[in-house]
Amino acid sequence: MKKLIILSLLLTSVLFAQENLFEMLCLEGAQAGLSWITILRKRENYKQLFDDFDAVKISKYSNMKIEKILQNPGIVRNKFSCYKCKSFLKSSRRIWEF
Repeated sequence: MKKLIILSLLLTSVLFAQENLFEMLCLEGAQAGLSWITILRKRENYKQLFDDFDAVKISKYSNMKIEKILQNPGIVRNKFSCYKCKSFLKSSRRIWEF
């Protein structure tokens, strides 16, 4: 029984770490060329718009959903935003290949 509990806790920790790692990957991409404070101030908006950085959900986004996200003033919007948001989509699809 103890081994099962320990294994369950370990698996939960690994999954939690993967989710945090994916969030940091996305935020790092959004930050490229900007200051971290700019992204951190908008972090909650990114989390809300990108379903708490749930890679499974993001991997199912359509281009129309990305276009809708890009219209939201709660995230950084500049000439590179389109590429950055699409990189979230590509990363979420590739992350499960490993």
